[in-house]
Amino acid sequence: MPGGRPRGLGRVPGSGRKRGTPNKATIAKAQALVTAAGAVDIRLTDAVLARLDACDVMAHLMRTALRAGQAAFALDCARSLAPYVAPKLQAITMTNTIKRTFDDYSDAELQEVIDGKLDVPDAVLEDANARDAQTVEDDIERARRDLDRALRRRDEVATTPRQSED
Repeated sequence: MPGGRPRGLGRVPGSGRKRGTPNKATIAKAQALVTAAGAVDIRLTDAVLARLDACDVMAHLMRTALRAGQAAFALDCARSLAPYVAPKLQAITMTNTIKRTFDDYSDAELQEVIDGKLDVPDAVLEDANARDAQTVEDDIERARRDLDRALRRRDEVATTPRQSED
């Protein structure tokens, strides 16, 4: 008969490794740091220690380790300090659409312009005014052509002799 807890009863409360307990690799690394830090002669007064924060302590440890020739410990201090002194840069993409006319705006954006919630650049307004003026001029020109065509047709009909129906 195998020993141990029967299946299906679940875990015994309080058993297993406690949360936050370091494993062998973490313990070995911490001991190496303590040993390296002990090899470096660090002397700070209580007044200075009271004003230091964690970044200042790491920077001081790094500089002292470098002066003492403890490159490995200094490198480890630098790695720990780096994210706080110089955050990693991340690639970003920026998309920006330049709206030059009202045709570039969505219906929702046009409604915001009408409601006064969205400002429109002067260049867009100037373009709209120029297009309105051009549209009016185009409409006038089109009306003149239509009128000319209608007058020509009228004159053609008036000058064309009628054929009698015999």
